[in-house]
Amino acid sequence: MKAVISAVSHVQAAAIDIPGKLCRHLRRADDFIRLGVVSVYESFDREFDHEFDRETDIVEESPERCGIIVGTAFGPMQTNFDVLDQIVNEEQTSPTLFSHSVFNAANSYLSCIFNLWGSALTLTDFAYPFFQALQQGWLAITSGLLDRCFVLQIETYSKLLDDTCKRSDHPFASSWPAGSVSWLLERDDSNANGCVIDLLNVEVKPVSGRAYIRCEEFLAHNGHDMVINDPLGSAATLTQIIKQASNGSLHDCQITAPYGIVKLVLS
Repeated sequence: MKAVISAVSHVQAAAIDIPGKLCRHLRRADDFIRLGVVSVYESFDREFDHEFDRETDIVEESPERCGIIVGTAFGPMQTNFDVLDQIVNEEQTSPTLFSHSVFNAANSYLSCIFNLWGSALTLTDFAYPFFQALQQGWLAITSGLLDRCFVLQIETYSKLLDDTCKRSDHPFASSWPAGSVSWLLERDDSNANGCVIDLLNVEVKPVSGRAYIRCEEFLAHNGHDMVINDPLGSAATLTQIIKQASNGSLHDCQITAPYGIVKLVLS
């Protein structure tokens, strides 16, 4: 059994547009949660080929066979610091704010809104969080554990990162765009159209914190080389490439950085 990437989406916090039908569900959510929900919503739009309607488009057939795997480097960073500020200042800690500071909170929202009962996992790593999550989703599909799996990377940042960036003499980190990427994986016998994952290998190795902050990745796609300078950049770039390509196109990708290498082949 193989896994097919049947829908992809990329949402940037600076340009996020929350659909009216989701506003009630997200009225108290932070940016980390909003980005994840909207990116999955857009994946549903492309999968069903019409605007998502929660009354009809939630996963009703075997929802326990549809999972979510989120990868993130920094998680709900600003929310974490907001909670710490309340604790340090001896203020009453907001239960909602505290619950949203948990990295897996986005999965809770996604499961509830889209009726997803399968595996819900959040992976945290500074090295290739999206591709590590993709590897887990790919294995869940090919092993028969799941029929569908949403794989995401969500990144939000804090102004406190600026000090670290200045000390590391890194010119890009202070302008990293917060955002989210979502890929929907399905079994290849489900009549889903899209790219088949033929090969996925992720190798990571420990490096200094400075190397993670520099986040300099070299993406080679079908012989074309690109330099990526933000944690979400490689996943977002491949998402745009897949969107613009026709089904069945070959994507031979390799990403290298001081902290490891990713090899990905789609057809």
